[in-house]
This record gives sequence, C-alpha cells and structure tokens, in this order.
Amino acid sequence: MSPKLTRGPLLPTPPEASAAALPWAPQVSARHEWYALRWPLLSWSLLAWGRRLVCLSGIRSVVGGAASVTPALHTRWRPGAGVLAGVLLVLLLVVPGASPAWAGLDDDRYDGNIFALYAGNGSLVPPRSTLAEARADGRVAVVIYYLDDSSVSKRFAPVVSELQRQWGNSIELIPLVTDPLQDRKAEGADDPASYWKGTIPQVVVFDRAGKVVFDASGSVSSDAINSAVSRATGIPLPAGANALTTESFNELNAEVVPVRP
Repeated sequence: MSPKLTRGPLLPTPPEASAAALPWAPQVSARHEWYALRWPLLSWSLLAWGRRLVCLSGIRSVVGGAASVTPALHTRWRPGAGVLAGVLLVLLLVVPGASPAWAGLDDDRYDGNIFALYAGNGSLVPPRSTLAEARADGRVAVVIYYLDDSSVSKRFAPVVSELQRQWGNSIELIPLVTDPLQDRKAEGADDPASYWKGTIPQVVVFDRAGKVVFDASGSVSSDAINSAVSRATGIPLPAGANALTTESFNELNAEVVPVRP
C-alpha cells in the first residue's frame, strides 16, 4: 500500500518545536500562497499603470503647452510644437489604426460594408438564409452578387435595401460577395456559383420551385426586380411600386424614391 501524501508546511519545522507549536507552520504556508497568487495580479497592474503614464504624458504636454499661453484675453493663442506633439501622441494612443482615407461612392476602394455605409442598412449582411435553405423550404429567393470594393455595387446598395423594406419576410434576400465564388467549380443547383456570370452586380430571382425567373446584371432597376418578385410570389405590387428611382442625398448615401412627375 502506497503511503498517503499530505501537504506539509512550506518552511521546515524546527527540531525543537513541540506539538503545540505546529500551528505556526500553516500560517507561513498561507503567507507564501498569498504572494504566489497575487504576484501575477500585481504585475498586470504595473503594466496597466505604465500604459496610463504614457497616455498621461501626452495629456501633460497638451496642458503644459496651454498653460504657457498668456492669460490676457486679447492675446491670440497659437499652439506650439509641444502641444501639437502631445495631441498627436494622444490620438495615436486613443485611435490606433485610424486612416485618413475617406469613403466615396465613385471609387473602387474598399470602405467596409456597403449596405451599412451607403444604404444605412447593416442587417443585410450576413444573410439570414442560404440559397440551399430557401430552395429546400420552397421560398422565393433573390440573390444579389456584389463586391464591397466596386463603385457600381456601392450605388446599387440602396436598391437592395429597398427590396428588404418592400418585401420583408415574403422573400429570402441573399446578398453575396463574389470573392469566394471565383475560380472554383460549381457544386450543383443549390450552389450560388452555378448562377453567377462573373459580373457585378447581378440579380437572380428564384420562384418557389427553385426555378430562375429573372436574371440581370448591372444597375438593374427596382421596377424590373419588383415585377419579377411579384410574379414569383404571386403578391401584386402596390400602387406606385413600379415608378421608383435612386437619388443621392449626400456624398455617401442614396435612397430609392418615387419618380417625380
């Protein structure tokens, strides 16, 4: 039978210690455990305070530069090199990775989610369903092929957002970036790559039987898409739904509005 191992004191017990003095040993053990458990926390606290001191040094540069300005109200204050350096340091610490680039509708630069940026709708991506799921459930599906770094796709984003607003849960709206579809073989009727023609944007409408009833590329009009969706769902279009156009109301955003007479 193997001997049972018990946890003993961290410090050796003096040979002359009596049984009454043994309680002294657990107190030393607890003290060592206290240091062992709290030393990592103390180390992290020191690192955190170091970061704060770096940030405070930048703020102190700003305050010091401002304090050197004469208090006379008629004197015009001009920031010195210390103030500018402090502001730059604070910005670098508070806003890491900030880019001076500006988003724009008319360029092919990646700015982020085009539906959130240019249509004010961040709920479109990722789509709530796949083409395979929509076909299996017998639901009408509208697949939008696009790229985030395409000016044509950026301008088409409000049209896609308007489809969601107008048709809601009557259809499955599936916006798909085409990067994962490039240079790969299609894998059947449920694979979106089977219907992509290599152009953007491209709109494909599937009826409840999974059959393609509409397929168009480029800046497809809202009227054409709504007519195809109406035929696929059997839901008649409301009055004025086929008289829509896209208008920009600032440098970044556009919306689909009725055509003015």
